Amino acid sequence: MNVRETFTLSFLTDLLRNPEYTGENRCFPCTLVNLSIGTAASVVVAAVSPLAGGSLFGLSLLVIYLRGYLVPGTPTVTKRYLPDSFLRLFDKVDEPSTPPALDDVDTIEAFLRRRDALREVEDGADLELTPSFRTAHRKWAAEYDATDRLLAAPASLLFHGADVDVDAEDLTLTQGPNAFVLRSEDRPLARWESRAAMIGDVAAAAVFADRTDDWAAIDPETRLQVLGALRLWYDRCPACGGDVSLEQDVVESCCRSTSVLVGTCNDCGSRMFETNYDDSIASE
Repeated sequence: MNVRETFTLSFLTDLLRNPEYTGENRCFPCTLVNLSIGTAASVVVAAVSPLAGGSLFGLSLLVIYLRGYLVPGTPTVTKRYLPDSFLRLFDKVDEPSTPPALDDVDTIEAFLRRRDALREVEDGADLELTPSFRTAHRKWAAEYDATDRLLAAPASLLFHGADVDVDAEDLTLTQGPNAFVLRSEDRPLARWESRAAMIGDVAAAAVFADRTDDWAAIDPETRLQVLGALRLWYDRCPACGGDVSLEQDVVESCCRSTSVLVGTCNDCGSRMFETNYDDSIASE
């Protein structure tokens, strides 16, 4: 194959490729549905002509690879005929997880209350940040508002003392469409819904590191879950100080719709957290 033919083939491949449904955006349930349809059609054709059946199968694989879909309207078919429990295995929408046990087999809520981060409100129906934690948290949030300080902090506050090789100089923060991702040499370490959420986590970690000697003994995954859970009780944005309000939203993936509860700053629009929301439970 000469240079002209190679260039033409590459150009046609790029022209046919649909990045909206391929690469990182590929929907695996929809891909499986298309592969099944393509395979079934190829088997039927192969019963009449093995050569035609093999050619159809190869063409189906090529189209699915380049375009993402073989059959138009695949997401509708996938939503209608595949069970939600199966779709959830491949869905990119974050699912809430049960926090791992801490060293003393406590829940995260108990950990936060014992470290004087949370207390019951007067009627005992809910929890809130304690005044002392709120004051300390705002102080550290102001310290880490600068990007250079914010990037230097995770190595000592989120990963220090753990069996994780993290060099502060190798850390980078990249902004995606719905997340801020902390990376070390292109290896993702943690993600946040917004820069303000990251500031909040780093500031809270600084408070815990000051208040207790066992913060570094908790594994990084649990530390991040503790800090993420704490954001459920934010009433002020760590970045701008605006009020945080709760609202229900719907997150759309390729073939699923998920109800979520989100905390958002009314002033700067930063999202503090996003967690799945069960309408049936809420209506009881």
